[in-house]
Amino acid sequence: MISTDNLISELNIVKRSSRKTLLPKEEDIVEEAILNTLSREGTLSLTKLVKTIENYGDWEAKRNSIKRRIDGQEKYLSLLDYEFIKERKPEKRRPGKYGKEYCLTTKGFLASLATKHISFDRTYLFKKYITFLDNYLDDKIKNVGEEAGFDSTLDIETKNMLLDVITNYIKSQITVFLIWHEANETSIRMRKSMKEYIEDFILTHSEYIHQEFPMMLDKKREEEYRQALRKYFEYSKILHSLMESPVEDIHSKKINIKLNMISSFVFKWHLYFDELQMKNPIGNDYDIWNTHAGVLSRPEYGIDIEYEGTFGHKRKIQPDLKSETEKKIQQILKKKIPITDIWRKRMRREEIGNDWLYA
Repeated sequence: MISTDNLISELNIVKRSSRKTLLPKEEDIVEEAILNTLSREGTLSLTKLVKTIENYGDWEAKRNSIKRRIDGQEKYLSLLDYEFIKERKPEKRRPGKYGKEYCLTTKGFLASLATKHISFDRTYLFKKYITFLDNYLDDKIKNVGEEAGFDSTLDIETKNMLLDVITNYIKSQITVFLIWHEANETSIRMRKSMKEYIEDFILTHSEYIHQEFPMMLDKKREEEYRQALRKYFEYSKILHSLMESPVEDIHSKKINIKLNMISSFVFKWHLYFDELQMKNPIGNDYDIWNTHAGVLSRPEYGIDIEYEGTFGHKRKIQPDLKSETEKKIQQILKKKIPITDIWRKRMRREEIGNDWLYA
């Protein structure tokens, strides 16, 4: 059980980091109102966006100011050009009524976390994405693996535990991403192609995120970053171990199949986060057909983290974190398994044993 104090502290870190990384140096009430409203409500037309902002009460933003931020004019950043929002064609065109609709991108979602009264679980996009993952684990979404010839239905308790691990993995990866940029005073506000940037960051910064503690410019942020890494490590290793653990019993096999099937949406969330929203009617569940079932990206291997020592020294995983992770894996698998052998093990495709996953 995570304490309320820890949750509040984590939320404050995310808000501060996303503000310094993605919002302008000087407060821009209109921009924050747009990001906050689309984050809470989902896709809206300009007319509905203006009306919702006016009714919300915490913002002072008029239609012309809102439109300038969206389209760009004079000194104002175009939220469209810099990929904070996207245009989406309305499901039904009503001439003279609503026109274009707008929704947040992944970048806009990250920026919205810095605004008022917003957390991961209160944002439309995050809630809808987690619901999509829930439905996937619950066999409510058609996929390639349905013809595997094996009933991989999970009991409710196991499904909920897996969803909790997946949700926290995504949250902790986002937290690490944001706090690393803040601590190193790196703004990505003006950067385009955000999906590719996040992908590149995860891959090319692995030495700093996973193996070596980064050289922080602000020493006061070090402990926060260490704790964010600790949580990120814990959930990634749980997923790694569950995906690579022996499937000697039916329960373990079901978990193994489910995680392999859903893995691309977990470890590549930034590729699908807003695309699924763009392709599915607002208010309806995601409908994904013939999804590629292969593993596009594994959880991290061989992460060495220790929170003492001089920068550049080899880090070793703390025993207590390894023990905590093993206990959670035992709870999910409903049996005790030693994870020492797979802690640093890289699994090759031919060792997985589920050929249909790669169809």
